[in-house]
Amino acid sequence: MKFGYAVTCHKAQGGEWPHAFVFWDIGVKPGFDFYNDRQDASGKKNRTFFRWAYTAITRASKTLYCINPPHFSSLHSMQFIGAPAKQPAEQHVEKQEVQLSYEEVAPMLAQFQLREAPRSIQEHAVQRWYTLEKANIRMQAWERVGYEIRYYFYRGSETAALKYWVNGKDTFKDSFQKIPKGTNSEALYLDILKLLAEALPIGIQTEKERSRAFQFEPALSEEKPFLKVLFDWLRTSFQDGEVITHVEHLQYCERYTIEKNGKQCQLDFSYDKAGFSARFVP
Repeated sequence: MKFGYAVTCHKAQGGEWPHAFVFWDIGVKPGFDFYNDRQDASGKKNRTFFRWAYTAITRASKTLYCINPPHFSSLHSMQFIGAPAKQPAEQHVEKQEVQLSYEEVAPMLAQFQLREAPRSIQEHAVQRWYTLEKANIRMQAWERVGYEIRYYFYRGSETAALKYWVNGKDTFKDSFQKIPKGTNSEALYLDILKLLAEALPIGIQTEKERSRAFQFEPALSEEKPFLKVLFDWLRTSFQDGEVITHVEHLQYCERYTIEKNGKQCQLDFSYDKAGFSARFVP
């Protein structure tokens, strides 16, 4: 980049270009590597930062390129109080869960005789069916043999089969194997592996759960959008039938009531005036 084409955000006010590069260098320490280091939220939660950020990104009329912009949300500094802290071995991005109603999956469950299967097996099968159907790969059959769950897929004349294992509580293990007798296409098998590796988690919401589940107020979503972000993040984090049944809006605090199998707990989520999270307390 030639220096003549680089100006400060302050000097760029009032100007507009078809293509603009914004170099996010506010609040970084000496030696910061803009291509490999990750920016934190330090110095980037005040009104002045957002005003300049708005000015910078609206200079482009067609295409905007951001070089290492800060990436954080109102939940980034949240702390859980009352349970031992657990540090992840490595950073990872949580996959957003796809919520399907029972009506959407009922024909598939009936076709493969999964209506009476445990919920964990239903959701495991639905995830594979839902993910592969979009790639024109059909599920031909499934079967349970002891602690093995076997799936059979086809694409035209190609076939591929996989088997997984569950424990006594019908919880799936991470490992799986190809079933050679049910596989005549290595290409199809590899395509299935790639698709399933990128598959989103699937949640099936029954009519009973949907009727009990709390619905976030649209007006509050507009007034305090960060609370809706929290609500969606918490709801999609559930993996085993938990349901938010009530949210009490207190001063700088949201009190969540969560139920599962007749049991209930409450969590207080506190936040500051700027809308940034502070802690979750049971």
